[in-house]
Amino acid sequence: MKTSLFFYIFILAIVSLSCSNNNQESFKGVLYTDVNGVIIGTSDINNEDWKFNVSLPSKINNLFPSKLDTGISIDSFYISAYPNPNQGFFNVSINCKPNSKLNLILVDESLNILFKGLDYSVQSNNFNADIIYTIPPNKPILRLYYQIIYNNKETKGFGDIQTM
Repeated sequence: MKTSLFFYIFILAIVSLSCSNNNQESFKGVLYTDVNGVIIGTSDINNEDWKFNVSLPSKINNLFPSKLDTGISIDSFYISAYPNPNQGFFNVSINCKPNSKLNLILVDESLNILFKGLDYSVQSNNFNADIIYTIPPNKPILRLYYQIIYNNKETKGFGDIQTM
């Protein structure tokens, strides 16, 4: 009787843990940059990091204030975050079209929002934003989602940020 009760509680704990992890994203892969934004290495980076026109799941799309049609020409677009890794402060540099709007959202793997900057107005081809956040415990990799809006169309993407 004791053994079967222990076994039942053990199975319930495993099922509970596996269900609670379903709400977590899996972040991995970092594009390492120095304090000037120069790429100094990579670690298991995936092909969608720091790109544009990336298809995001609806739970991520819902973090943004609007969902628009895609279709922005991104030929000259570029984004970088530096330094990466960092200690709770980094800069985001974006080259895009003048008169764009920019939304930035930094989350941990549980999608807790650590920074949310909405409706930045991009007046020239280059835009810089300082991101300051509190490093969550036991969360070595975070994710920055970004949305650029131009002429009522959007492009979205993400990049991973490592904490020290």
